[in-house]
Amino acid sequence: MVEVAKEAVPQPTREELEMQLGQALAAKDYSAVAKVSAKLSRFQADIDKAEREAKEKALADITNRVKSAIEGALKRFIDRGDLNGADGVWYSYDFGDTLSTCRVLKPTATKTVRHSNGGAGKKFDVKTEDMLTRHGAEVWKDGITYQAQWDSSTEKNNRFGVRTALLKLEGFVK
Repeated sequence: MVEVAKEAVPQPTREELEMQLGQALAAKDYSAVAKVSAKLSRFQADIDKAEREAKEKALADITNRVKSAIEGALKRFIDRGDLNGADGVWYSYDFGDTLSTCRVLKPTATKTVRHSNGGAGKKFDVKTEDMLTRHGAEVWKDGITYQAQWDSSTEKNNRFGVRTALLKLEGFVK
């Protein structure tokens, strides 16, 4: 099988496309208007993409130069051991406010996973169930008893409100 090389078809310029669009509009050939409009749209999108890529490349180049300069300045502190007790350095410079921030990050201990221990870590050593046994039949507010309010919902905020009211009733909280 022999491959035949295709000749590159020259792409029309923006001016040529705009002229074709004007001719199609004048002829009221809306199918041609749609085709030429699509070509113009792709033409503009290609221009926008090329500009964006050029800006991104320029920004990437300057980013690497700035990073190298900052790392070079920090190297003196690292080599002298000034930053041995730190985990890193955070540097920020906002051009809008000309605000610069520099923080030396402290070493952090690994956080341990917290497990539920059945409520043993509560601030008060009294169980809500015990307080409900003692005061559950008493009216809390709007004619509703503490026990009825507790049983009405398992939502945490509701239950916390009942527990707090019972703690106040028993004198643990003012």
